[in-house]
Amino acid sequence: MRTDIIDYLKNEMYLKCQKPENKFGIGCYYHIEAVAKNAELLADKYGAEL
Repeated sequence: MRTDIIDYLKNEMYLKCQKPENKFGIGCYYHIEAVAKNAELLADKYGAEL
């Protein structure tokens, strides 16, 4: 898995969520991060492709 791409996208999402025009605030980033972690756990549990 290309961790450089994942790290770039993670940083980009973090920066976009901090912008004042983002009406959901930085909490949106933490929600997306939690969903991604849960998806990874479920993929492992059910044998899905990451």
